[in-house]
Amino acid sequence: MDDKHKGYRGGLYGGPEDADEFTPHISEPTRETTSETFHDPLFDEADPDKKEQAGGKLALASMIFGAVSLLTSACGYAALIPGGLAIVLGIIAKVNLRESYDKTQKNFALAGIVLGIMGLCITGLCMAMGWVIGVGQQSYTDYLHDQESRLTN
Repeated sequence: MDDKHKGYRGGLYGGPEDADEFTPHISEPTRETTSETFHDPLFDEADPDKKEQAGGKLALASMIFGAVSLLTSACGYAALIPGGLAIVLGIIAKVNLRESYDKTQKNFALAGIVLGIMGLCITGLCMAMGWVIGVGQQSYTDYLHDQESRLTN
C-alpha cells in the first residue's frame, strides 16, 4: 500500500486494489469538485451589480407590498399575503444590499419590512376586535333571550 492510502482499511475512498463488489473505488474529492466552484446563475460572482440590481427591485417590491398590506389591513385576511410578502422580500433585499452603498434601496427594504409588520399587526388587532365584538354580541343576544323567557313565564 502506498503512502496515499496508508492506514486505509476499506470504505468509500479506497484505492483500486481495495475495490470489490461491495466497496467500489471512488477517488477522493478534489478542490475542483467542492462547492467553491459553484456559481449561482442568478447572482454570478463575476458581476456583483446583478445582485445589487435584484436587491433594489426586491426592495421596491417589498415597499409596494407593505403599502398594500397597510391599506388592506382593515379588510380581514386580505392583508396577510401582501404583509408576509413584504417582510420576506424586504429581508431578502436587505441581505442582497448588504455591500451596497445606495441608502435609498436599503431604506425601501426597511420601509417594506416595517409596513408589512404594521399591516399584519393592524390586521391582527381588527380580527381580535371583531372576535370580541362577535362574542359580546352573542352574549348580549343570549342575555336578552333569557330575560324574555323570564318575563313570559
